Amino acid sequence: MTIADGRFLACLLLGAAALLSGCEDEGGGDVPANCSTNEASNEDEGERMRPGGNCITCHEDEGEGPRYTIAGTVMGAYHDDERCVGVDGVTVEITGSDGKVLSLDTNSVGNFFYTGSVATPYTAKVKSSAGEKAMTAAQSDLNCASCHTAEGASSAPGRIIAP
Repeated sequence: MTIADGRFLACLLLGAAALLSGCEDEGGGDVPANCSTNEASNEDEGERMRPGGNCITCHEDEGEGPRYTIAGTVMGAYHDDERCVGVDGVTVEITGSDGKVLSLDTNSVGNFFYTGSVATPYTAKVKSSAGEKAMTAAQSDLNCASCHTAEGASSAPGRIIAP
């Protein structure tokens, strides 16, 4: 085994250990391999933590931090990896089935979140100075990250991105 092989194996094992350990994120200084902004957020607590991560599931599983009703990250590209810094200053507009409109602004790493109630099914769109991009169908799952992953799931093309 070469030194390069050893480093690859070590990274692979560390990644597997992180996945098996649940939601714990040790951070680290490396920028993820697929990162359109070429910047990582290594915060391990607070509003800047783990852009692209599954906020709702982790907060429920770990029992720490606020319990979000809806949360996610607006990323720079559909296939950006977790911890890649997303897009700041974008508005995610959620319209509940009761007509209530929520305007959630992304923070400096692209994260948005809300702890109040949302009537489902809801519609969602992302708005910026460049325009707006709406989801094609009403949704009932309030966990944005369950579909908006780097690979995309349940017909989502990948991450939530700005127009």
